[in-house]
Amino acid sequence: MTLAPQMAAADTVWLRNGDRLTGTIVFKSGEKLILKSDYAGEITIHWKKVATLVTDKPMVIRRERFGELETLPLQAADAGMVRLGDGEVVPLTAIDQLHYPRKRAAGWSSEGTFDLSLDMDRDDSHSDELDLKLDTRFENGRWRHLVEAEAEQDEKDGERTEEDWNTSYKLDYFIGDRFFLRGEGAYAEDQIDLPEKLYSYGGGFGYSFWNDDIRRFDLISTIDRYHFDFGFDTLELNVWTISWDYRQYFFGKRFDLYSKGDLGAPLIPEVDYLASSEAGIRFHFSHWMHITLHYEVDLVQAEGQRNHDEHYELRVGVDW
Repeated sequence: MTLAPQMAAADTVWLRNGDRLTGTIVFKSGEKLILKSDYAGEITIHWKKVATLVTDKPMVIRRERFGELETLPLQAADAGMVRLGDGEVVPLTAIDQLHYPRKRAAGWSSEGTFDLSLDMDRDDSHSDELDLKLDTRFENGRWRHLVEAEAEQDEKDGERTEEDWNTSYKLDYFIGDRFFLRGEGAYAEDQIDLPEKLYSYGGGFGYSFWNDDIRRFDLISTIDRYHFDFGFDTLELNVWTISWDYRQYFFGKRFDLYSKGDLGAPLIPEVDYLASSEAGIRFHFSHWMHITLHYEVDLVQAEGQRNHDEHYELRVGVDW
């Protein structure tokens, strides 16, 4: 079976059963192809069911799992094959990933998650643990705004054992497609433990290795000013910080793996390092709801002593 190339203001996917679907290809990852159509929203197509396809514009192609990326238009060919923009005909099985290059929107765009974790223990003691977290980002042209907020409250036998909240704001300006400047600030309060208050501010630069519909990885270097308020005393110090932000989708956006954190080297001899990181895997059981296995850890090494705090949580949440 030979399928003639079609030039249209839309992507076209021919299936092995003879059906033809038109729309915009969102991405191909693993064995799933996601096509967005005006008539049915996002359609998930098994890659083995695709005969060939044609794209309206050049797409980013990865032929092997860890191979190099190419940006080429695709034209229809014989069943099970596709013709690349340079004239080469390759089997569909050789294509591991497929997506359009990410473009900076002229208007506002946003994405984010809101998660809830609740643990109620009713055995020998009564304990309740509640954790709420918001993580969202807004983009407009070369500007990117990152906002995070988290609140945690724990009780055991009617006594409050933990009550704290924190929020942060980061502003990025992209100089080119990958390099960006960053300014950031954060504030936290703890009603039970020390320090009672913490706020920081600073800036630096970053590099975006990946940023598309399938994966994201940013690496950032900043110098931050930290203010610790212990109630009876205060501490101020400058910290050189390396931060990362990673997210990767799998199985047609059914799962995603994420990790983000900070590793700081204080510019005073009394404190060796500060570290805060989180990681997890989300299962998306609809387009807007997910369940997450989440892990986070906070470390402080100072004057030969190490303060270590870690949590494992099962969260439910929403996406947008």
